[in-house]
Amino acid sequence: MKHLKIYFFIILIIAFVCCYTEVSYAIGEFSIGINTGMTYDPNNLGDEISRANQYIADYRENNTGAEGEEINVPYALLLGCNLKYHFNYLLFRFAGYFAKPGAGVEGSYTPPGGPENEIKISTYQASFPLSIAFLLPLKERTFFYFGGGMTYHIASVKITQSNPDPAFPVLGTDRMDKYTGSFTGWHLLVGAEVPLLDKYSISVEWIHQEGRSSSISNDGIDINGNGINTPGRQINTRGDFILFGINYYISI
Repeated sequence: MKHLKIYFFIILIIAFVCCYTEVSYAIGEFSIGINTGMTYDPNNLGDEISRANQYIADYRENNTGAEGEEINVPYALLLGCNLKYHFNYLLFRFAGYFAKPGAGVEGSYTPPGGPENEIKISTYQASFPLSIAFLLPLKERTFFYFGGGMTYHIASVKITQSNPDPAFPVLGTDRMDKYTGSFTGWHLLVGAEVPLLDKYSISVEWIHQEGRSSSISNDGIDINGNGINTPGRQINTRGDFILFGINYYISI
């Protein structure tokens, strides 16, 4: 609630400044754009990975002959597109982007005498934010903006283990735990845009988003290869995103 109050206060300040800014710029313009960028730890697996790594490190240290490789908390590349409409000092923006870590979100441990248990984590996130922002124009198609809105998320987390050990349950004892769900959240948006060519511009944006699913059933496989639907899991999409874009203005 405290963050929302700060957010509302900043919007009021920007709205006041915009109302007294006498810089002319194009009114009623549409643009479409493509975006790319980066985020860290999509779907907030960092704490879970850190606990697993501590298990692996302790096991390796306390058991002679045991081996282990820790799991890296991933970065993820973002790819997306957006549709924007500028009207007076307001910006309406609808976007979609997809985030998925590359290869390498995996680790392992091997008890003395084997066999190795290889752990792999696969996750992705598709987000569709709908934003309303206040424009602070400097000149035509050169402006800063700040706003926020609602976000629709589709997210998935899958954890597989080749040889889970009930005596050493690093991430449970299932061969696969898989969760996929859709839910809504909210976001804050800060950005800037400058012209590139006659109908093109470049932009940079920062998005902070919040979202948490209700409990999602497991679509997994237990240690014996049987299908399971427990335990449930919530997916948390809280995170920060930096986006760079190229935009094309549509004549209407």
